[in-house]
Amino acid sequence: IVGEYVENLNEIKDGTACIVITLDDGVVFKLITNQIKKEKSILLSSLNALYEPYELTINKVKEVWKFTHFISSQIPEPVMSNETLVSTVLKLKREVSNLRK
Repeated sequence: IVGEYVENLNEIKDGTACIVITLDDGVVFKLITNQIKKEKSILLSSLNALYEPYELTINKVKEVWKFTHFISSQIPEPVMSNETLVSTVLKLKREVSNLRK
């Protein structure tokens, strides 16, 4: 992932993909909802629907880099939808049950 350094965090638009360097979590890649003016925080949402969004107070942010490019020699694996994940778990349960019999 290639990013552009963000000097003024107040200018981040909602839904912007960013690399966020935090004091506690290290480096994360998230979509940002800017709540700085009202809450003095940003809401970080994952591209993976299995992870819940979480709020991060602005004083816990070291740096923010706006996503500009993704460079790879391989295509990333698609993320499983919740429905597919539930279906897979149910199928595995049935298989385990059949093996026990």
